[in-house]
Amino acid sequence: MEPSKFEVVPRLTSLTDDHPAVQGAVGELTSMLRDELDIVTGSSPPTLSGSKGMLPGILVELGGSSVAMGAVVRVFRLWLQRDRRRSIRLRRTLPDGSVFEQEVSGVAISDQTLRAALEQLEGTSTNPSSAS
Repeated sequence: MEPSKFEVVPRLTSLTDDHPAVQGAVGELTSMLRDELDIVTGSSPPTLSGSKGMLPGILVELGGSSVAMGAVVRVFRLWLQRDRRRSIRLRRTLPDGSVFEQEVSGVAISDQTLRAALEQLEGTSTNPSSAS
């Protein structure tokens, strides 16, 4: 199975992307992902071209193993649970230019919800109708 690559864009509701708390939270998530699996492959350009101050996304490669999926789910859940304002937008761009996104948020988010969002994103290459 070919690894799926996607972009993770962390957010904190009510704060601008250049706010120090947002910058710190993004750094924290990046560090958590790197420490857990070394799956961060880099940073993307700002998610909306031409928009000043937009955060770059964290580029992630998920190898398809259940261990890797479980680790990513754990990192996302721990990061989200630290502040009720946090959310994560998951974005995958297919070779034909189609973009599929999932947004996850909430301090009480379950592992099952996070896993379902990631699996849906992974499945977009073979089943585009599964994306929201």
